Amino acid sequence: MAKPLVVLLGGESLVGKDFQARFEDAGLKAHLTPAAAGEGVSARIAPPSADEDDEPAVIPALDGDQIAAARVIVLSGGAEEARAAFALVQQHQGRAAVVDLTGELATQPEARVRAPFFESKPPEGPVVHSIPHPAAYLLAHFLTHLHQSQPVRRAVATIFEPASMSGLRAINELQRQAIGLFTFKPLPKEVFGEQLAFNLIARPAEESTIGWAGREKRIERDLASLLAIDGVIPMPSLRLVQAPVFHGYAVSLWVEFANGVRISSLLDHLRQEGLDLRTDELDPPNNVNMAGQSGYAAGAIEVDHNDSRACWFWLAADNHQLCAEIAVDVVRELL
Repeated sequence: MAKPLVVLLGGESLVGKDFQARFEDAGLKAHLTPAAAGEGVSARIAPPSADEDDEPAVIPALDGDQIAAARVIVLSGGAEEARAAFALVQQHQGRAAVVDLTGELATQPEARVRAPFFESKPPEGPVVHSIPHPAAYLLAHFLTHLHQSQPVRRAVATIFEPASMSGLRAINELQRQAIGLFTFKPLPKEVFGEQLAFNLIARPAEESTIGWAGREKRIERDLASLLAIDGVIPMPSLRLVQAPVFHGYAVSLWVEFANGVRISSLLDHLRQEGLDLRTDELDPPNNVNMAGQSGYAAGAIEVDHNDSRACWFWLAADNHQLCAEIAVDVVRELL
């Protein structure tokens, strides 16, 4: 019997590459094939990675035959390609499940935020399986485990965003800015609108191409959706900060519990749940040592000196690896 077909759009993107690697490691009994979409697109050339000697690959355009044959269509490229691919699926009335890693389809009526960890069963019917923003998933997952140990009263999170969430152009601009500062050359500012290298930005400049307000709203929307599944954990207050790093999220999280913190029992519970804790004997996690790693890690855990009911936590995760893991879990359910 032929293997189910999984079509991947945007496989050349950062998260697309991580999805492909996770898909292969998961050993799913399905065939993964690339495709492209967009106005007037008949095919696209994908350059090989730096460690490959083979010729650039030709990625064929998504067509009606592929849509009819596919069990799952995964969207991991840019916004335009995601919208074009979804329009094609609707046009051809394909029965393939759509898994969206881009966040572009989150406002579609059919969209449902998916994260199997929080669900007792997958949604039924023709839905768009929207993979949550990595920062939203990270916070929802950690707060859920905290609340299971000791009820959470409120929380405040400062989220440090990497350049990689804005794609390769943003990574290249950050690199060129850093080099420009050392070589006394003008700094490129097409993506961020201002200097990010060796700097922290509360929000990119108006000239930025990032769409910062929409990004903050997406984190809040996805986090609210995940927490609403159980409906017992209060929505945290969030602040998103653009950090001068290439990959990986870091989050400074302050949590106030309903009662005084029992730190020993809290840490014991987190360990029993299998969380990666970096306590006093270990250095706290950071975006560098989490690169390429599964899940997330927590460290620098301290009771607030001014509030015995509150704790500080420091979380770190590889943003694209985290999204790819969730997407592979969703695809596994759909096959």
